[in-house]
Amino acid sequence: RCESALKPAQTIAGQAEPRVKAFMEEERGHDRILALGLESLGTKPELVPVADITRILMCLLEFAARKNFLAFAIAIDFFERRIYDKVEPLAVLLEQRGFPEAAKRLSAHKNINDAGEHHCAGRDLLEFMAACDPGYAREALKIAEAISFAMSQVVRSAYALSRH
Repeated sequence: RCESALKPAQTIAGQAEPRVKAFMEEERGHDRILALGLESLGTKPELVPVADITRILMCLLEFAARKNFLAFAIAIDFFERRIYDKVEPLAVLLEQRGFPEAAKRLSAHKNINDAGEHHCAGRDLLEFMAACDPGYAREALKIAEAISFAMSQVVRSAYALSRH
């Protein structure tokens, strides 16, 4: 769902369109890395149920990509924010629980993002953006707030699932 959620931003990106395309290209294949990690846990990725809140989150990302480039750049920053630990915390947990292959795949994904400096992707998208009017900025902040809230609920839903 990532590519279809990101693609609409190309039409509103202005001079940043090549950066949106480049970011999309850099993201291509990350799903395969993570799918291999899931397979090593003994499950087929296509059989893992997707939580409703995750579907909502992707719809919000696509909405930002269609409606407000500033909101889109903020969302990309949320998604790509750097984990400052040298190792992926979830990979450490997977390793400790006896899932070294899944840990390796998750770490590989983190290392690719770190090497590609994806944590700067949101900022880089805004390099060509001029000052915007206050209404546009308020709209961006409202959309970003909705995305941030949905992201917090994804974590919450995963925690709730883990307790079952």
